[in-house]
Amino acid sequence: MIEQSRTAILINAEDIPHQSVPIICSAFRPFCDIRIFRVFGNFSKPSLSQWLRASRELPLKLEMTPENTHGKSSADLALALDAMDLLFNGDIESFCLCSSGSDFSRLARTLTGFGKHVIGIGGRSSCSSFAVSCESFIPVQDLLEDHGVLLSCVIRGEAQAQGQAAAPLNEETERVSG
Repeated sequence: MIEQSRTAILINAEDIPHQSVPIICSAFRPFCDIRIFRVFGNFSKPSLSQWLRASRELPLKLEMTPENTHGKSSADLALALDAMDLLFNGDIESFCLCSSGSDFSRLARTLTGFGKHVIGIGGRSSCSSFAVSCESFIPVQDLLEDHGVLLSCVIRGEAQAQGQAAAPLNEETERVSG
């Protein structure tokens, strides 16, 4: 169960809107010990400038990932490397991976393979392999619409989210594993 766990929230700013951060924060804060709250992106881009304001209002750390090659983002790689560093060098029990990249399927399976809890948050168009590789996956659109109610239930172990469906957890409900 994720409730009361030491948690890392890792967000790819290029895939997740800044408006979701207060909702994610308010869903996790009452139930988890948030140890790491990092957002990865090239914040010099005008499309990501709102993240600068969000970082002043919320307890998150922006990790600048400049484009070393024109048009090629390095945020996904930086997020994955950070997660692996936390896996082996931190005391993190649960991860919240926020991205729409299919590249995170393997990362989510690796983290769960080491006994870590993984919640994924991404676009509805996220690769289904990323969604099923997480213990629970919540589309960011649903998160914004329900103001984090489903995420709070997932954290407390009262529901399991997979795509758009959510079901109460009981002995008959099987968790999706990668």
